[in-house]
Amino acid sequence: MLIIQQALLLSVGLLSGTQREKHFSMVRNVIDTFFGKGLAFCLIFAVMLAYCTLVVPRLFGFVMMIHFLDWAIFMTPYLIACVGFAVVGSGMIRYRENVMLTVVCTSLPILFLAGLSWPQSGIPSFWQGVSQCLPSTFAIRGFIRMSSMGARIGDVLPEFRALSILAIIYCLAALGVIYRRYLIRQAYEDAMEKEQAENSKR
Repeated sequence: MLIIQQALLLSVGLLSGTQREKHFSMVRNVIDTFFGKGLAFCLIFAVMLAYCTLVVPRLFGFVMMIHFLDWAIFMTPYLIACVGFAVVGSGMIRYRENVMLTVVCTSLPILFLAGLSWPQSGIPSFWQGVSQCLPSTFAIRGFIRMSSMGARIGDVLPEFRALSILAIIYCLAALGVIYRRYLIRQAYEDAMEKEQAENSKR
């Protein structure tokens, strides 16, 4: 679960950083960009998600009691939330070199915050609040219960609801980030047109 979230953040961050540095025309229409890029990332990482959660555990002989339909229902809001989270994160990280450092430095703390490697009761309230803003927190807890305990989707409803709420919040925030990029692009193009007009007058 954590690999998918961090890989998405890394991919989207590197792509956005490259576009900013080279002044590519990133956004021409906010809605089209949101749905186009979002769908592309969802389709690509859905394959990676299926491989990491369904194929790899069986290759290593891990206990897998998960039901495919429950898996598909549970992973849908998680994947959408991760895409939105990655877009928002890429808007906060300006340079592409910083994306790699961010992923490396935050992966281990995020794993501890999920309550898997460290008891949840031993995590301070502030950091528990931070963990609830991360899609991987609820995905890790729900996936472990579904894969190792045979829990159905009705048994992980709290995690499913939390992921659905995060998916909505991060999608709205991602729309805001894309709209901001649209405004920046418009300002950049206006400045270039003004500069060209001044040069032509000379």
